[in-house]
Amino acid sequence: LSTALALLLTSAVVQILKHWFFYDIVRPTLHITEPLYTIPGLEIHKYHSFPSGHTAQAFALAICLAYYSASRKLSVVLFMLAVLTAWSRVYLLQHFLLDTFVGGLIAVVIC
Repeated sequence: LSTALALLLTSAVVQILKHWFFYDIVRPTLHITEPLYTIPGLEIHKYHSFPSGHTAQAFALAICLAYYSASRKLSVVLFMLAVLTAWSRVYLLQHFLLDTFVGGLIAVVIC
């Protein structure tokens, strides 16, 4: 129950920040003027960049699962998966590095 509550609270905080306070923050593709390669079929969003919801959820889940795990190795793997999620959001031109950093920070503070 506490894991579900942490994930819901993380999601709520991110969505409130993204849609009520930072609604006009644009995504990377609106800042880059040179031709870009994008993955075919991937929808590139234009607004609501800050903070990264995917990153926040990945870190929240990793923290919650690591808390219940007795394995230090599993905790490291979970952390690395969360970092890879953050990296993928930047790589796919959906977020800036700051967006993913703050998304992860929100999860750390809540969890």
